[in-house]
Amino acid sequence: MRQSCLCSRKRCGYATSTAGHRGVALRRRHNVRVCALAGKQQKQTLDVAIVAPVYNEQDGVHALANAIRSAMDDASLAYKLVLVDDGSTDKSADAMRDVVQANDETVHAVYLRRNSGQSTATAAGLSAALALEPHAIVTMDADLQQDPADIPALLNALHDDKGDAGWGL
Repeated sequence: MRQSCLCSRKRCGYATSTAGHRGVALRRRHNVRVCALAGKQQKQTLDVAIVAPVYNEQDGVHALANAIRSAMDDASLAYKLVLVDDGSTDKSADAMRDVVQANDETVHAVYLRRNSGQSTATAAGLSAALALEPHAIVTMDADLQQDPADIPALLNALHDDKGDAGWGL
């Protein structure tokens, strides 16, 4: 059985070529196979990416980021928050920039030029989240109608039941 490696060598290709990895065993870390050469430079395993479309939510962006950070830290989950500004006419984009600067490692922002609707904003966020290669992606509204504290329970249910998709709890 061929094993894949996700090391710091940008997908070194261990599965297709053993050049540079000859005789190097792969070890399992958080369900990701990583070669022994990866060391401290190995790719961080991302448990979840959270996508939140934002439209005229300037007052709620900071609260959203804080609530998600609290929930993910309490559950010890590695996460990235992807905020998508759907052409807001208020200062939501500025609030998003502030959140990104305050949380540069965990928050990413996508800015749409004009209002295209929640579905388009969600699709843009999903595209950005897929590039982060998380184990799971969760979508939620930026107005906190869904409680970020429910995300760990959703992920546990998916993991325990070996599910591919989850819908609410």
